[in-house]
Amino acid sequence: MSPCIGASFSPRGRYACSFWRRSMQSPWIEFRPQPGSQLRVLSPPYKTATVVDRRALCAPPPGTVVFGNGPNTLAVLAELTTVYHRWPWVVPCVAVAIDQGSLEALLMLISELRDCLGVVKQAHRNAVCEPSVILAAIRNRRAPDAEVLTTWAGRRLDNLDLREAVACQFREALGGPPASETASASTYSRLFARFGPYTARDWRAIARLCVHCVAIGSFETTRALPMRTAKHYLRMYLHLSHGTLADRVGWEWVLEGALRVGHYVETPP
Repeated sequence: MSPCIGASFSPRGRYACSFWRRSMQSPWIEFRPQPGSQLRVLSPPYKTATVVDRRALCAPPPGTVVFGNGPNTLAVLAELTTVYHRWPWVVPCVAVAIDQGSLEALLMLISELRDCLGVVKQAHRNAVCEPSVILAAIRNRRAPDAEVLTTWAGRRLDNLDLREAVACQFREALGGPPASETASASTYSRLFARFGPYTARDWRAIARLCVHCVAIGSFETTRALPMRTAKHYLRMYLHLSHGTLADRVGWEWVLEGALRVGHYVETPP
């Protein structure tokens, strides 16, 4: 999944990937299930959850929630991590008993899920969980900060220079120090031009759009973008209408979609 070096592509140009429609055709992957644990996939528009076929799990579309449930929480988290490593754009969610304490100790063992995990509290661990409850748990996650976005993007962008430059833009966009404290605007311009179409301004806009998508589904409405700006960003970086936000949860699909539209990563077949 290496960057498209020197790609001649405009964010306003033709969308060749069509990744919202190509969702279930990737190679098989084998999971090692734990007794009693179960993973279910909940894909947009989130009407029903489907039990994961561990022998034939194919690449889900961005915005998909993978929900884990079972008697051994650590084992379920391990299985969710396996899925998350394979497809970073999915949103992991786990069910725990209502009297279970904090997951912090377990997440120290599985740190990859620390900043992205949704948690559903259930009176009975093996009770059937309605899709609406799972989606509510995802919407209750904290909005990503610059470091969370940087860590996530770092798993998708192979080049270290590009990752570090993008990190500086994310920090500035979300209230951190100006990127100019690290390098000049012309330096960033030359560097970003080597890897694809997005400029420093584009990367900052993408970070704000990720936060916006979380904010409008939660109580953090003060972090939402003006409607006109949000519509412009969605058209420019995802080729989608603003109404799409009502059909998806999380922010991972936004960042993944922007990387695919910009041809920084490959779209699963």
